[in-house]
Amino acid sequence: MALKAAANGTYNVKNLKEAKEAMNLFQAVKGEIEEIREANGLPELELEATELKKAVTRWAVATQTDRIDFDKGFHATLVQQFYDAQYIGTDADMPDSLPEGREVITLQAIIEKKFKSKIKTTGSKARKAWFAVTKRVVDKEAIDQAVASGLLTVDEIAPSFVEKQKAPYLRVFEE
Repeated sequence: MALKAAANGTYNVKNLKEAKEAMNLFQAVKGEIEEIREANGLPELELEATELKKAVTRWAVATQTDRIDFDKGFHATLVQQFYDAQYIGTDADMPDSLPEGREVITLQAIIEKKFKSKIKTTGSKARKAWFAVTKRVVDKEAIDQAVASGLLTVDEIAPSFVEKQKAPYLRVFEE
């Protein structure tokens, strides 16, 4: 029986023959889409649209313009997002590049200045504050070094290793 789309547009593959049929159909449809895109000049139009948007984005950033309103029922809003937010604990944690114009002081230095003592001094107020706001975590590089030096074996540490699986997907390679 040939592969058929359900009323809602989905397909249900039940065996290898249908899987191959579905992938062949997928490749054919993909090819048709690409032919239509190129025949109608879509790649060039998409590139032009992207470049226009980039130019306006650069202007909005340079002029600190957060919103541009238009008469045709739409507006553009400048979105500036940040990622990898973190506190810099020690000098060893200092990243290679810092935000422009920012002076970064380590949390260790701030705590030691506030409590007028060192975090390495047993019983000091700085040490107590440091341990209140930090925690020990497993260092993957230190694990690798311990295995390389023979301190631990892969078999010994294997039960402590876990990883999350992303949603599986099918990658198609063109020949």
